[in-house]
Amino acid sequence: MANNISDKKTLKSSLRFGAMAISLSLVLSGCMSLTSDKAIHFSATGAVAALAACIADEEIALAAGAGVGIGVGLAKELYDDIPGGTGFSMEDMFANALGTGVGTFIGYSLCHPKPAPQKPDLIEDEVTNDILVEALKLE
Repeated sequence: MANNISDKKTLKSSLRFGAMAISLSLVLSGCMSLTSDKAIHFSATGAVAALAACIADEEIALAAGAGVGIGVGLAKELYDDIPGGTGFSMEDMFANALGTGVGTFIGYSLCHPKPAPQKPDLIEDEVTNDILVEALKLE
């Protein structure tokens, strides 16, 4: 159980670091301005994608998360593009895509975990196993 909690903390830390590194590189390169609007796009599509990936059957969870996340983000941008709106933004769509990817990964990982593979015991006779282990030790 302790390893599972530790693995989740490591996963969360890695995801946060990855998202921050990508965002920082885009901001520094001038490709994207970091505003609260982009954070909202990232968070909203990430949450929707995680929920979709979590609810869906394992066989379609990745496609469900990605499809729903991008679909919601695209719908919002198309709504913004109607007359009187703020206009379609590729920067917002990029934040939507990042959020969708991270959310889908988190939703799938938390709701459809794979059991750790078990190491097969190749030699079932304990005496033979002990002799082989001693013989293979390097000095």
